[in-house]
Amino acid sequence: MEKLREAVDENRKTAEEKNSILQNKLAKLGSNFETSKLQDDNDTLIKQMEDFKKNGLKKIETIAAKNGKELNSFRKEIDVIKNGMIQSQMTNLRRSSVAFFAFLKNDLYAVGSEVLKFADVRINKGGAFNPSRGVFTAPKQGIYQMSCTIMGFAGHEFFYLVMKNGSVYSYGTTSSGGHFNTETSLILMNLKKGDRVYIQHRHIAARIHANKNSYFSGYLISG
Repeated sequence: MEKLREAVDENRKTAEEKNSILQNKLAKLGSNFETSKLQDDNDTLIKQMEDFKKNGLKKIETIAAKNGKELNSFRKEIDVIKNGMIQSQMTNLRRSSVAFFAFLKNDLYAVGSEVLKFADVRINKGGAFNPSRGVFTAPKQGIYQMSCTIMGFAGHEFFYLVMKNGSVYSYGTTSSGGHFNTETSLILMNLKKGDRVYIQHRHIAARIHANKNSYFSGYLISG
């Protein structure tokens, strides 16, 4: 009876030891399984991220290429428009029977109501501009485009008038500051034959810059 009890105890002990070993193996196997699964998940995530990056870069490159083509196309359109405008202006100038363009020849210190003399004449089609007096006299009735650009010296605020037959047609002012400042007047005028247009200073005294920076021009648009 005693031997039987010992045999049962020994078998139970052996079974418990084997069960313990089995549990350890299962635990180890489970741990390895989880680690393997985690590694698989991690590898999958990395691959997904790489694919996303690759596809994302491809999309960015595609968009950039498309935008680049659109930008180049836009620039070409701008060039066409700009060239068209230049050609149109040149055509108008060639077609016009009356046109003049003259620079201020020397730097000028204007005083009072002095009329500005634009003596460096580049165009005087029809001979209607008098550089010694700075006056344009309309040779015929029509619509004229007149333009005046004045560059004032640093620290000088230059006030000027676009005059028509002794009356003010428009005002212009260059701002005073630490740099040269430019003001441009671009206007349309309905002139009769004999009407006189000129640029007049309208302040106590101020200095303006020549060297192809200040000029007076005009041409007949229709008439």
